[in-house]
Amino acid sequence: MLVRTVGTSTPSMLVRTAGAARAASAWRATAAARAASLAYRVAGASYASAGASRYAVARTAQRAYASSHDQTTPCVILDRNGALSPSSTTVATLRAETGAPLRDLLHLNLDHASNAAPCVLPRDRATLLQLGGLTAVVGDDRAHFFDGDASAEPRAALKRIGAAVESDAETPFELAVLEAILSEVSSSFARRRDLYEPVVQRQLRAAPSGDDDAGVAGLHRLSAFDVALRRF
Repeated sequence: MLVRTVGTSTPSMLVRTAGAARAASAWRATAAARAASLAYRVAGASYASAGASRYAVARTAQRAYASSHDQTTPCVILDRNGALSPSSTTVATLRAETGAPLRDLLHLNLDHASNAAPCVLPRDRATLLQLGGLTAVVGDDRAHFFDGDASAEPRAALKRIGAAVESDAETPFELAVLEAILSEVSSSFARRRDLYEPVVQRQLRAAPSGDDDAGVAGLHRLSAFDVALRRF
């Protein structure tokens, strides 16, 4: 009976098994093709999205560059006679007047000059500097100082620089301005030291030993005092 069952059933079962195998193989091939197609579309969409993002970033950078290049920035102009006059200028104008490279002018961060890194950059027709809180583009016959609101009264440091330039008529203008700036920066640091030292000494004497809270409060007061002295 077992022999008859095997003998009569095996051929049809083999046919059905082979057909099922072929159908499964075809289904797997179709599924693989669909998966590959989907992956290709996803990759294409991702690439397009990345390209759009790069384009958006490039356009944003271009707009920021154009804005910084043509944006009017307040300044104070110092002339050969030591006179100070509020004015305004743009990076494009400074490039035309001084021939300074764009990267150097942007490095000065003219809109937020106090945040620029200290530097002295001698160029063909001008010297660019950020030193001791003073940001300037010094040319052959005039200097631009970037000092916040140009409509306000020029601060005392610029008045002292102007007076020094006025009294030194024999020295070439650019060199006279640079010497006056260096002298002002040195004097400024000396004044800050003279004011800061007794405050620090007083705080150290008053701080109780082992009282961390009092020490922290003292550091906060010194920090505020330091910020106030930066434009002294």
